[in-house]
Amino acid sequence: MPSNQHPQVPSERGSLPHFAGRKRELEQLSQLLDSVLDGVTTGGIQLVTGVPGVGKSELGRQFARRLKERADVTCLWTDVAVLPDAVNLFMDIAGAMGEAKKGTEIAGLDTSVSGGSVSVASIKAQVSFDRARRQRPLHSMLTTSLREAMWRDCRAVVLLIDELQSVAAEAMPNLTTLHKGDHECPIFVVGIGLQHTASTLSKADDGRGGISRVNAPLRLTPLAPEEALDAILGNMACFGHDIPEACAKALAMESHGFPQHIHGFLKGAMDVISKHGSIDVGATLQEAIEKGRAQRIDYYQSRLASMATEPSDEAMFPIVRALAAADADFMRHSAAVRAYEGSEFDGEAVIRDAIDHGVLTRQPKGTVGFGIPSFRAYLTNELKAFDQEP
Repeated sequence: MPSNQHPQVPSERGSLPHFAGRKRELEQLSQLLDSVLDGVTTGGIQLVTGVPGVGKSELGRQFARRLKERADVTCLWTDVAVLPDAVNLFMDIAGAMGEAKKGTEIAGLDTSVSGGSVSVASIKAQVSFDRARRQRPLHSMLTTSLREAMWRDCRAVVLLIDELQSVAAEAMPNLTTLHKGDHECPIFVVGIGLQHTASTLSKADDGRGGISRVNAPLRLTPLAPEEALDAILGNMACFGHDIPEACAKALAMESHGFPQHIHGFLKGAMDVISKHGSIDVGATLQEAIEKGRAQRIDYYQSRLASMATEPSDEAMFPIVRALAAADADFMRHSAAVRAYEGSEFDGEAVIRDAIDHGVLTRQPKGTVGFGIPSFRAYLTNELKAFDQEP
């Protein structure tokens, strides 16, 4: 078969055909779900955290695929952006349980019920709210609807929420309703986000136990060398190409085990094969490596471009200098802020912006730095070039 008829490398955030590693994490999520089904664990949010590009979303997708084989569990995927106005999300949950989605008359999506009455369709009956109760919070109304629904054969709903570190304050009532565990049918919430997601939820707590149960996060780290090699060889085989193991090892080593980098080096290798017909140790391998490195730089530039601070690369130079001077990978938040004294940038604002957009990583102990070493190396090279400019 001609190479151009083989499957192509999907877009950056798309799923590769061969999933490597993460067996332990998948098993942990399955065990946590089983504890919910057995009544050992109720409610709570299970976080999956890690630096950008380490494969958090893909782990969530693989878990969802595994759940498709289970008739007693329904899995739903959503983005954190829908949580503030969660009407459709709650109705999707109810619909997944067999509750009718139609017949819903809801006026106003600002977490309040307005108008003469509001009805939510369910299998048993419509849950009606009269004028005296019309200001009842929307999330409470929907929880009542879920409680009164007939859940049939489904024993639990697994709700995967991506980018949870960006949760807005107005979404907290709905997130609280989802994770409290007081539904007839348990809702197992899996939040996917950057490493500071747990502290974000803690700070967003309304002081009344709103985010009351956040389980210890599953913190993803880069793939082990043998897992990265499996990802390269397995996906190249899926694309219809068997490359020499020495080439695969070189690409895996360049990726540092980050799934996003693996993605880029696979694309580089496929580009070389499309151009030359094959890849082998020598010039074609080096060309594939250079293309993969270029993909990695594109990724870092896109992260920097997402920041509100401009110019974002120069805004990173003070902390790059400070880390180099301290010969450290991470430093205390206060020391990082002090690194900006005398610069044109507001250190506190820059660091917050960089953390929010995955440029910097906040560690559980309160230190900040570059969670991806090659990201820091890229900015170090940018700093050297900047210093050499006339």
